[in-house]
Amino acid sequence: MIFRSIRWRIALPYVVLILLAMAGLTIYLSAWVQGDYVQSVRDRLLTGAYFASQATETLLSQGGHLESLDDELARRWADALGVRVTIIAADGQVLADSHRSSADMDNHRTRPEVQQALRSGSGTASRFSSTMGYDMLYSAVAFHRGLGSTETIGVVRLAVPVSDIEASISRLRYTVMAISLGTALCAVAVAFVVAGRT
Repeated sequence: MIFRSIRWRIALPYVVLILLAMAGLTIYLSAWVQGDYVQSVRDRLLTGAYFASQATETLLSQGGHLESLDDELARRWADALGVRVTIIAADGQVLADSHRSSADMDNHRTRPEVQQALRSGSGTASRFSSTMGYDMLYSAVAFHRGLGSTETIGVVRLAVPVSDIEASISRLRYTVMAISLGTALCAVAVAFVVAGRT
């Protein structure tokens, strides 16, 4: 039988060890890639929301009013950032939204990321969006009446669909699995060559 050959008896333990090690490494890397990627998306959203809040304060400092924060402005910012943009007053009224008419949207005062931003300056949440009809990852940053002011009068919120994040994570996982499989096959081939020489 094939498993009685000296080559198999030498190589088989190394093959099993290599496959187990690569399987464990693949599982670990997949989990690490998922956590790291989601955190990087959160950070990107928070950074974008921070700059949008600064731009809002600049507009207000230059004589603009909350009424000047309209859907068209939100759409321009959304096109530049590649995300959904929503501008929300401190009382929860939606002032502008890049993907829906703000006039038709419910009060957002109770949204967790909005409450967190009003309370501490910034907030994040991953939840189902009743407006869009699917899960979204949100990051929100509070803005003030103007540059130098400390009076919080609203929140700029950025969001991306969770499905987009999951699709990117799946592509990264397939890449990790392909590299791991290729490495394992090379290591197995080396084990058989060494066993044959032995």
